Amino acid sequence: MFLFVNCKEKPKAEVAIRPVKFSEVTYLGGDKARSFSGTARTEKIINLSFRNSGIVTTLDMKLGQKVKKDQLLAQLDNVQSRLSYESAIESKNSAESQMNTAKLNLNRVRKLYEKGSASLSDYEAAKNSYRTATA
Repeated sequence: MFLFVNCKEKPKAEVAIRPVKFSEVTYLGGDKARSFSGTARTEKIINLSFRNSGIVTTLDMKLGQKVKKDQLLAQLDNVQSRLSYESAIESKNSAESQMNTAKLNLNRVRKLYEKGSASLSDYEAAKNSYRTATA
């Protein structure tokens, strides 16, 4: 029986090193911001409703945030509401002024009618004017 032993190392296969091209990323100028067209969509759609119409100026919620009853969720731009309110106040004041003028005119024409200095049609016109102003 023969036993042969070899102590020589086996030759290793050479691994070919692949060449790699690299370069440093630098800013070459131009716009720092880019814009793209598209549509942003939410994960869940929840319809909010307001008593008044207007533009939402603040939205004090985050996605997934729990809210409590009577918690402020959003605010509307109240410029239009404020202008409508001021216009209504001015209309009310104008109507009150017209009513007071019609009442004074009715009292004046009534006294003249009782003295015979004003006609019945003038008196009735003053009464109708006062009724219209109080309606």
